[in-house]
Amino acid sequence: VTLDGSLDESFWGEKRWFESYLESRPDVTLRMTSHFGEKGAYFAFDVNDPEVYAVPERFTWYNSAVELYVSTADGADNLANGDAYEADVDASGRTSIRKWSRQGVGAYGFNNWPTKMYGEVVTKNGAVNTAECTGYTVEMFIPWEGLGGERQEFLYVNPALIRMSSDNPVDQDRIWYNFGMEERSAAWGSASTWWVFDENGLDALDVTTSVSG
Repeated sequence: VTLDGSLDESFWGEKRWFESYLESRPDVTLRMTSHFGEKGAYFAFDVNDPEVYAVPERFTWYNSAVELYVSTADGADNLANGDAYEADVDASGRTSIRKWSRQGVGAYGFNNWPTKMYGEVVTKNGAVNTAECTGYTVEMFIPWEGLGGERQEFLYVNPALIRMSSDNPVDQDRIWYNFGMEERSAAWGSASTWWVFDENGLDALDVTTSVSG
């Protein structure tokens, strides 16, 4: 895989894709799928959005971005038992990754973590922060060393989309849309309530639960 955000590898077209949209904005859509390589998991995203804004002064989660919650099988009933992450790639190509880990006595949450991840973006019809931009595509890569230390048969996945309509560096008025929470009552602490993705993309048993059915 050439990680460049363009989704021009032929195998992406052979995968099963998750497809959905924002309930309040049907014109804002997200498609995503997966590919398992020798060294790690690749994820492809295709976003249509008439407002795409990202500036370096803001955290990735306050920019237009794809946000992926991903867990190994060990996190099925309790994320703390597996390797589970919140991974962002914003529309400018900046990345961040945080791991589900202890925040205090009996408390867990997503915290900054040194796990490696990579992401590249290609915008549609215009540059980020311009009225001409109508969306973007993303390729994300997380090495197996951060996901159980070896190639996984499948991963639990819950995608989210972050929308921003301003390039003001101090603006944090975002729209965060978590597809799992909106469509299947996904629970934070239990990855088995998320979708299953494998080397062929969205698991065949999950295809009927996606909007594209």
